[in-house]
Amino acid sequence: MITSKDQLVAAVSHELRTPMTSVVGLARELDERFDDFSEAEVREFLGLIVHESTDVANILEDLLVAARADVGNLALSVVAVDIYAEIASAVNTTSSAQVKRHSPSEKLLVAADPMRVRQILRNLIVNATRYGGPAVRVTVGSDDDLVAITVCDDGQPIPQDEREKIFLPYQGVRGSTYVPGSVGLGLTVSRQLARLMGGDLSYDYRDAESRFTLVIPRYREASADDPAPSRADAA
Repeated sequence: MITSKDQLVAAVSHELRTPMTSVVGLARELDERFDDFSEAEVREFLGLIVHESTDVANILEDLLVAARADVGNLALSVVAVDIYAEIASAVNTTSSAQVKRHSPSEKLLVAADPMRVRQILRNLIVNATRYGGPAVRVTVGSDDDLVAITVCDDGQPIPQDEREKIFLPYQGVRGSTYVPGSVGLGLTVSRQLARLMGGDLSYDYRDAESRFTLVIPRYREASADDPAPSRADAA
């Protein structure tokens, strides 16, 4: 757990320095010795640069969301979002080839901010692949009002008395010790974002699996039967 400003600065510095060192080193190698590498090697280098720079961008985005939420300055753009497409995008961008997911042909629409849904899913998938067991899967369930996306892994359970604490800032995900790879904001900002979109994020352990479940309102087209907005609504 990060308990002071100095520890936070040190953790952020470490998590940014590690991937940035890789990005700079790989880019310098390509710049200075491009002709020495085969096409396959160049593609491999570029893939590593994309992966490491994406990690940096993700850490910065979590920090930015946390800062904006603290001052009440976080705006969302809620639209119809195909949750299956967002799950596929999150799996692909986290390079999580081992994640099992169902890919139906039909769409399932939720009312959400697409960028923030991707951020939540990315955090949950990274959390599962980094701290959980090797068997990671994503399931989707729905009723008339809500859609539930659950990211499951077969890692060790979080103790009962720690399960709400993991959603507090700067807490360790699996236990109270700080683990390299995160500054401890991913689950915090994910729950904040879920609740701002009218949903929630929770954890439980069932059937030998850790389960993080994101619940989001199902998208519903406005109909002629819906009441017109009042002046109070518009104010």
